[in-house]
Amino acid sequence: MATTESSRKYLNKERATELLGSWRSSGQSLKAFAEFRGVSEVTLTRWLRRLNATAGTRAVTPAFVQVDRMPVGEITVHAHGVSIQVPAALLEESLPCILRALRC
Repeated sequence: MATTESSRKYLNKERATELLGSWRSSGQSLKAFAEFRGVSEVTLTRWLRRLNATAGTRAVTPAFVQVDRMPVGEITVHAHGVSIQVPAALLEESLPCILRALRC
């Protein structure tokens, strides 16, 4: 017997995530699963795209940035295979610009 979602006017993110998780583990096609659950296949497909797009934008890998203090009044910043030496006297004003440039 099918469990229907037809009493709902729309699916919220949490319910869509729950349904899509159940679909993935069901082994059914999206069409068959949607029909069985009484949900529009189009609605599930839209949520699938929306959640996949959101997941892709959130996948940010934090990077380790090593900063070495040099004995001659310089600091060397190592990041992404690049090393930049900055005079300690200019560090306060130049480090934010350097870090912004390294994010590219």
